[in-house]
Amino acid sequence: MKAKITIPYDTALSKNAMHGFGRGKVYVKGPTQAAMDAISYLIRPQCYGYKWTDEKIYVRIMVYRPDMRGDPQNFVDTVCDAIKVGIGRDDNIYAVSVDWALDEDNPHIDIEVEQKDGKSDS
Repeated sequence: MKAKITIPYDTALSKNAMHGFGRGKVYVKGPTQAAMDAISYLIRPQCYGYKWTDEKIYVRIMVYRPDMRGDPQNFVDTVCDAIKVGIGRDDNIYAVSVDWALDEDNPHIDIEVEQKDGKSDS
């Protein structure tokens, strides 16, 4: 099974922008939660009829960033947490790779999730 999505580049997905603190609690900021929800909602329909197992799941994140500010590795935690919600498997079994390139005209993030030995409902 392989699912692939593309989302706009969004610094809200960086772990540096993820958390806020208020009233004695740490919380996920609204823009970060919205970006994570978008990933979950886009991945989920591509996986209908597929049963993810507890075998290794490969996650490839390709960040096409608009400039050299920001660190693509900071996107890993939030993207994996969003995928976890979308496919229903904990991210402790993910094998993650991250790469980047500059794309000033169309900054975006490609996310690919693959499992080689899963089973289909059919």
